[in-house]
Amino acid sequence: MVIYFEFTSKDRYWWCRFLKKGFWHVDMYIEKTGYFIRVEPTLANINIEMVFDLPKNSTILKFEKELDLKNKMFNLGNAIPTCVSVAKMLAGVRATSLTPYQLYRYLLKNGAIEYGK
Repeated sequence: MVIYFEFTSKDRYWWCRFLKKGFWHVDMYIEKTGYFIRVEPTLANINIEMVFDLPKNSTILKFEKELDLKNKMFNLGNAIPTCVSVAKMLAGVRATSLTPYQLYRYLLKNGAIEYGK
């Protein structure tokens, strides 16, 4: 499975002042033949839509991982439904990342590549 992670500063909540600029939010794009499935976790719900291009002017990582149905995804960091916890569960990674920037660093250390640079 190929997933693209888009890191942005588009959400402006009070807690964003504690996060690294450019890494306030993460959306995921699952690659399919000829299109992508965009997964956007928000505070109210998870928006899912079909798109045909990846966004421009964002930090994007390309991450490939085999789907493992036996992977145990529970950890305390995933107990709170945030954009990061949804991204980790979707990608099947067992990182302790709590912020988008921590997830970005984890993915880079574990085989992700910067896309479009």
